[in-house]
Amino acid sequence: MSHRQAGLSKQFKIFGKPTLDIIINASSFTHLSDSKHYADQRLGMNIGGAAANIARGLIASNDMWGTNSQVEIVGGLGKMRPQEPGEADEDYLFSQMMYHAVPKLLHNQGIDLKDIFSRNVGTGVAANAVLQHQNGRDIFKDPKSGESVFSNLNVSQRSLLMDTVKTEVASVKGNGFVFVDPRHSNIGSLAAVACEKTAVPLIVDYGDKTWPQSGSQKHEQLSTILTKADILIVPSDAVVEGMANDVKDPDTLFSTLQSDAYKAHTIIMSDGNQPVRVFHEEREYEVQVPDIGDVKLFANGVGDTRDSALMHFLAQGDDMINAVKKATYLASIKVQHAGSEWQKAAVEQTRNHLLFEKEHQHLQAISENQNNSWTIGNS
Repeated sequence: MSHRQAGLSKQFKIFGKPTLDIIINASSFTHLSDSKHYADQRLGMNIGGAAANIARGLIASNDMWGTNSQVEIVGGLGKMRPQEPGEADEDYLFSQMMYHAVPKLLHNQGIDLKDIFSRNVGTGVAANAVLQHQNGRDIFKDPKSGESVFSNLNVSQRSLLMDTVKTEVASVKGNGFVFVDPRHSNIGSLAAVACEKTAVPLIVDYGDKTWPQSGSQKHEQLSTILTKADILIVPSDAVVEGMANDVKDPDTLFSTLQSDAYKAHTIIMSDGNQPVRVFHEEREYEVQVPDIGDVKLFANGVGDTRDSALMHFLAQGDDMINAVKKATYLASIKVQHAGSEWQKAAVEQTRNHLLFEKEHQHLQAISENQNNSWTIGNS
């Protein structure tokens, strides 16, 4: 049952692009030639990618904690491309199906999609194959970047696009956050500039292990995104400008992000089950990661769950360190469960945890109000 209650609404704008995951459930397969089990399995589809994962995490927070925040992915798909010469009908029909499935699936999950490329032909939807089996799941990624639409825009169209981005960002001011997926650096860099101009807080999770070549467009865009972020989230093996590629150097990373080149007032650096290092308003902190023992781990999407939880708790008024503690605790629950099973476990496991006392008091108040309404309506 949903515990959502009006009056606690915040706004989140997520700049990125969703992908479509084609899910193959193969839990009873022992070998690809094991055809006798094919009929027992099913195909499915879901929305994937960091932007969609974080959007889903924010919707999950609504369901778990009784809030009613509004979540929108800003980026879009562009107009459906025409059939290419020589392209088989079945291939084109499949691409059409994917194109129309994405906004429908997002809508069904309570997520809005602002297609800012709707006047321009897009590159189509990247479709990943997700094989779910007894030992977890493997993801085979579609190589489509989904960003070449920018190369087709003239100066006037780019100016119009920037105005649209500014409007989207400004609508959040004073009532939420903007999150940028730096893997989509074209739209992300526009959002970063707009956040700075409108004083809307920008959250960025960056994890690349190599830094793009100086002078490249990617270099300029990533520099813009990272240097304008208010809250920077990184794994300990990330590499930023001035660091050696593919070399894990957490101390250099942590200190570099505190330099004058970056405006972030908060830096959050994670390293597996090691304490999370936090730099916040000129002070350093450590947040312990709960010990979960020797259990089977489901690592996919854990970082996105942490990011969305952090955004939720900050928007609900928690101070930064408490929000990091809560987000870290929930991530430690998420990693023990496949799919959305973690949500019910999270509510149960936090019921008597002092850190989540406010959330459970709120849920109790909602439950009492619902019971009172039922009593009055039936008296």
